[in-house]
Amino acid sequence: MVTSTRGEFEPAERDLLQAPLGRLPADAIASESWRLEGLGVLAWALSRLDRGPHERGALYRLFLVSYLAWRVVIDFMKPEPAFAGLSAIQWACVAALIFYARDTARMFSARGRLASNG
Repeated sequence: MVTSTRGEFEPAERDLLQAPLGRLPADAIASESWRLEGLGVLAWALSRLDRGPHERGALYRLFLVSYLAWRVVIDFMKPEPAFAGLSAIQWACVAALIFYARDTARMFSARGRLASNG
């Protein structure tokens, strides 16, 4: 039985939760706004898809590819050391996107909706 959440939060998350109501730092508001906006875009994209029969795991792969693409874009805002213009997490995301490229194209081959397995 868990009796404390002390070890479950990152320091920034703990500071956010302990801030007095109405007194969040501007950077925390911006960070959470990006997360909320990303969630809204994902919800919109998922609502555009046909919910009919689809290949097993296709929705998860769609989420994963969307998240990886989002990380590549959003991490340009972070001041991190870069190799050839990308940070380590961006390179990992690009590698995973290349790995899933054929799968992603196949998922959307049925006129913009997730393809059925048969």
